[in-house]
Amino acid sequence: MLVEPFLTPVRPEQHAWSPDLDPRIAVVRHLAAEHGVTLAPADGLLAQAWLDAVGVR
Repeated sequence: MLVEPFLTPVRPEQHAWSPDLDPRIAVVRHLAAEHGVTLAPADGLLAQAWLDAVGVR
């Protein structure tokens, strides 16, 4: 199992980290597909959980 890297910004300046993280997430997704292993899409799941928690759809 591979877990994609994730970002849950708690300070405004941390939003700027996404462009650095996005290619790394893509690499993990590619590796999971290439090797036929389960991918835990942590970035997407945690982002959606945060949006749900604060009432943003």
